[in-house]
Amino acid sequence: MSAQKLPSTVDLDTLLEALKSNEPVVIEDTSDVNTFIAQFNILPGSYPISKAYLYKLYKGWSKNPISRNSFTIHLNRYFISSQYKFCIDKPALNISPELQKLLAPKRKYTKNPNNHKHFKYFLDKYNIKEGNYWIEGYILFSLYDSWTYQIRKEKPIKQYIFLELCEIFFETKTIDNTKYFQVDKSILNHLSEKIMEELRNGYKNYENGKKKKKEGNPKK
Repeated sequence: MSAQKLPSTVDLDTLLEALKSNEPVVIEDTSDVNTFIAQFNILPGSYPISKAYLYKLYKGWSKNPISRNSFTIHLNRYFISSQYKFCIDKPALNISPELQKLLAPKRKYTKNPNNHKHFKYFLDKYNIKEGNYWIEGYILFSLYDSWTYQIRKEKPIKQYIFLELCEIFFETKTIDNTKYFQVDKSILNHLSEKIMEELRNGYKNYENGKKKKKEGNPKK
């Protein structure tokens, strides 16, 4: 698909998007987005890729990245999209070796293709995708841990690697040192309220224990 030159003034799509979100219209220079698409030869296709994932790739590449909202509006012009996905001509894991390096230059484990493949298989197994439901990372890891026990995987990935991979695929926020990820609410098909409550209580007791231990052993 040939790149189109965007107008320098705000267009109707941008205005409508801003009106829907009740946010002020911000005009951003999107010129490097076309360069990003062209440089890495990203074309329309049938492979769904997370909008958040593609934006993180762009953000790691761009010297002056635009906001995710503007990036999404821009790419909606070129690619078929759903609420959380763009359809491109290559799967996320094969989008480009160079782009994989941009994901997290200091995190060698998240660049490991075997870890990516294994993690993506877990997401597909439980149909875990982007959504509007915030869930604690340790709860997601508990589901992963149970799954690897069932399939008797000899060397499952460690929790900190799991959380770093989650950061690549999902929107992330941290509250009181706990990472939360925004996924589809269908995750609750695999996690009961009782199990999640037990995990939260266990995590809370663990954190309180660490806090008390730290307070009982102040640094001299």
